[in-house]
Amino acid sequence: MNNPKIDQLTSLFFGTSRLIRARMKPTKKTDPSTFLRIGTLHYISESKRPTMQKISKFLSITPPSVTSLINGLINSGMITRVPDTRDRRMIRIEISPKGRKFLEKTHKEMTERMSQVLEKLDPKDIDDLVRIMKKLQKAYEKNS
Repeated sequence: MNNPKIDQLTSLFFGTSRLIRARMKPTKKTDPSTFLRIGTLHYISESKRPTMQKISKFLSITPPSVTSLINGLINSGMITRVPDTRDRRMIRIEISPKGRKFLEKTHKEMTERMSQVLEKLDPKDIDDLVRIMKKLQKAYEKNS
């Protein structure tokens, strides 16, 4: 069934996400990291030593792709592999001090850029946007 509102929302999501990604790219001064790398660092930081399998599931990418991504982050000193305290066969991933510092700096820059756009909205619109985004996130998490 074709719903014009859903079609419009789909187009708006694609267009808005493209514009946000373009605006949020770290500056050349900062680092040429991609959103995937930044998102991965954020997930690792928030998840407290996730496994490769959990990272793969969170990012919805294949294990070989996660391995390549993680190896790149390890080689750049952003994360480290650590053995699991209960099962020595299992390897967990931990953000390094360098990775944490980079993530904090990048988050600050991205927040500043986001606020430059959002300050043009009414405070009520921002509150509504936050409320709706939270609902959307929960709905997507429930369906994944």
